Amino acid sequence: MVLDSFTPELARSAGLADYRFPATNEEADIAEQVLSKELEKLSLEEHEKLLFDIHGIARTQEEDEGESLGKKLKALDDALNKMKRKKKEAYEQAKFLNRAYVESKGFRLMFLRAECFNPKAAAQTIVTHFEIKRRIFGDGEVLARDVRQDDLNEEDLAKLNDGFLQVLPERDAAGRTIICLNLGFRRQDALASPLSRASWYFMMTMMQDEEAQKMGVVYVMYNYCRFKEEIDFQREIHHLRAALPQRTHAAHYCYNDVTLRPFVAGIRLFIDPSSRFRLRPHYGTVAEIEFELQTFGIPTHVSPMQKDGSWSVNYHQEWLAMNLAKEAKDAEKIEGDETCTKETIIVPRRFDVLFGRGKIAKTHTGNLRALHLCEMNYPRYESSITGKYGKTDVAEQIVSIIHESGGRFLKPETDGWVEVDDEAAREKISHFFRHMRHKVKTILNTDTASESPLSEDSTTSSTEESITTGSPELRRVRGAKRVTPCPSPSLIAT
Repeated sequence: MVLDSFTPELARSAGLADYRFPATNEEADIAEQVLSKELEKLSLEEHEKLLFDIHGIARTQEEDEGESLGKKLKALDDALNKMKRKKKEAYEQAKFLNRAYVESKGFRLMFLRAECFNPKAAAQTIVTHFEIKRRIFGDGEVLARDVRQDDLNEEDLAKLNDGFLQVLPERDAAGRTIICLNLGFRRQDALASPLSRASWYFMMTMMQDEEAQKMGVVYVMYNYCRFKEEIDFQREIHHLRAALPQRTHAAHYCYNDVTLRPFVAGIRLFIDPSSRFRLRPHYGTVAEIEFELQTFGIPTHVSPMQKDGSWSVNYHQEWLAMNLAKEAKDAEKIEGDETCTKETIIVPRRFDVLFGRGKIAKTHTGNLRALHLCEMNYPRYESSITGKYGKTDVAEQIVSIIHESGGRFLKPETDGWVEVDDEAAREKISHFFRHMRHKVKTILNTDTASESPLSEDSTTSSTEESITTGSPELRRVRGAKRVTPCPSPSLIAT
């Protein structure tokens, strides 16, 4: 039986209709008063955790390793075996079709992570997962494997290509995956059902990302079209959520029409208690909402919602193409082609350094941070005392700092990003230095009034100051871009 997280009880307790959302400002006032009273019932610890999660200050979930993880997997298996067969028919059917898939460590670990390693909760989600999947795709062999794009029909692919659901190419300040939903994309005046084949493919493909499993996700929903969904639509959303191995930390509902206020209050009124206060409404212009989202750690500069209110699908098309290529490679692995062994990455981490010349690489936080590290150490790198081997040492130390903070060096492939070896990473850092040298020389040649602290006769003290504050030329090279400082500058500022 599907867990129904759609809860009308709070609306009933407030004397409001339990079959529709509030329709007037008076009803919205009542709903918000009830919500305020519910929020006051939270303990100080619960309230603090809620704020930390919403604002992107959440920390990485500590994952059990070795023997402890084995015990959790065994407990999950026991919980599944104890459930009555009548309540897990779809699960049993999937296991009959492809036992290796259903009982694989990677598949089960995905659900354990989603439920914070609670075996009983993970078992229920797995059972619900196959029940909903059978409802959407039927009881054929696709029930017991990952859904691919070639499983979708023409209408499904059209919905998928619309980009009504998109994953951002960058993560938030806490390293969580960002999912954007545009309520303005409707075919035949109807938004794609949450229980559609296109929605299922998107969600489960996105959750193949191990970082998304570990860190969780954040939703950003844009309603700039006065769209008011029905109660049944919300029920479908909750049914889908109950079937997904997904941990949602926060959701942001963005709207620009004040008449939607009762409707937005109603969504929070009917949503399940565990998620009610993780949904944050944002009302205003596109620019005002963009600024508010930034305060929650959302990288709005890569959002598909443009400043003029239009919706971009450029990166979404790249994402679909990468996954299509990845699915083709996975099929080759199944057929025995052992040449396809590289692990591909779809959404980079925040501190990853990306190869390439596109906008995503140039504006990625990890690239800006690596450039900042190079700027701090440019005087030492260019010093005549350093020499060739000294330059290599500086580059290696910067690579080490990036690795120690969880960053990787990634090059683009047709099916995603692939991590490169240390030699290629060091060459990338050296490239940053060479590019910086060219920029500094250009500035010096065109601005003779500037005095560079990078000359060979600079004193030790001025060099140390340049490492910390940067020369005027270097400040002009990097402009006004804001980057995250390195965790331990002292490691390389020697």
